[in-house]
Amino acid sequence: PDAQAAGLDALSADDSARAIVRLRSQLQVGLIDSETDVNPNVGEFEPWQWARAALTPRGVGGSGSFELLSLLPTALTDELIQPFDALIVLRPDELTARGWQALGTFADRGGLVWVFAPAVETQADWAQSMTRTFDLPWTFGDSLVQYEPADTNSRQAAEMDLSTTSPEPLAFLAADWREKLGYVTVSSWLPTRTETEDRWIALDTSDPALPSRDKPVVMAYRNVGQGALVYTATALDTRYTNLPLRGLFLVPLMHETLRGVLGQTAGQESVVAGDKPVLDRSWRGASELVRQNQEPGDADKTTLMLQSDGEAVQLRSSAELPGVYVGSVSGSPRLLSVNPDSSAGDTIGGRGAMEKLLGSLGGFTYLNEKQSQGGVLSQASQREDLTRLLLWVLLALVLLETLLARLFSHATDRESPTIIGRVLGALHGGEIGKKPAGGGA
Repeated sequence: PDAQAAGLDALSADDSARAIVRLRSQLQVGLIDSETDVNPNVGEFEPWQWARAALTPRGVGGSGSFELLSLLPTALTDELIQPFDALIVLRPDELTARGWQALGTFADRGGLVWVFAPAVETQADWAQSMTRTFDLPWTFGDSLVQYEPADTNSRQAAEMDLSTTSPEPLAFLAADWREKLGYVTVSSWLPTRTETEDRWIALDTSDPALPSRDKPVVMAYRNVGQGALVYTATALDTRYTNLPLRGLFLVPLMHETLRGVLGQTAGQESVVAGDKPVLDRSWRGASELVRQNQEPGDADKTTLMLQSDGEAVQLRSSAELPGVYVGSVSGSPRLLSVNPDSSAGDTIGGRGAMEKLLGSLGGFTYLNEKQSQGGVLSQASQREDLTRLLLWVLLALVLLETLLARLFSHATDRESPTIIGRVLGALHGGEIGKKPAGGGA
């Protein structure tokens, strides 16, 4: 803030970002739920109401990024869902075999399917149907589990693992991903284990009261055909998680998941500044990328040369300057955006990165609840207390100075001359300090 107030900006390149945008007025989203009351608490929202509030806060028919339409899970067909961009499944337990088959075809064609665990106590047969439909290498529990706090644990619900970073489709949430995730808890979920690269959000497995520690996944993602599957292991219900109450996280999470996943196309269109990425085969035929001037007074156009290597195309040098670069593939222009790393605003960095940084600066130790900062610092110090020694040295110098002043003083006592006086007298041929013969004054 002080630097901004003074008009200083150390790195102006990170003040803006570029993206290749294909304009769409709205995304067509289907909400698959029977919209029956499953929450017995009076006045509580149902899962489908939470989803509607997050995606269309202005209500049905209001202007916004999404056009949300309700679909019955028992009546789902391939023809019915074909016009949609994404489908959010809140009652997967009510889908028929035909409905699951339609979802598989929808994802293969490039659509996004987002499945939530249902907010009802039932066997997880639907998870097995989902596994077969999307050919998932994941494993699931038989039913939802409940969190039971341990006697020595102050937690009332399972917390999230904050060591993870935001997934690539949610790059715009990277700067405060851990901060927002730290407020989310889950009290009931379906135990799920996925491949490490498929995990988006997981439970904190250091909690001793956590059941099914080998299946900690809360949210996962996997490419399916030309589309994608997003899975959430808990229900969008306040009895299962406090996520619906965390509007500052739920709303951007749902919006950016839909936008980010649907915005990923077959052709690569964005890279991080300073990288030397390998572009996919859709860039074959392009020989160079030319940076477009963004504003008057900008630097001269920068040209990046490309080289083909089999199916991929690689930059010969790193893309140092952020901006929009234009190439030509078969006579048609192709655009590539280069931006600073959006996760640079995340100052936490994780324990591993912190230990690497502190280790390069020297030794360090962690503080815990039983240690005060002063105690740790005093234990870490290897220096000796030299106060007493310095005082003795100072006293010795004072005494030495006094002694030398007495010995070498020019003042003389004629009756009892000093040793130095006698030496000086002998050198001058007489004894200094004796009265002259004859008694002169």
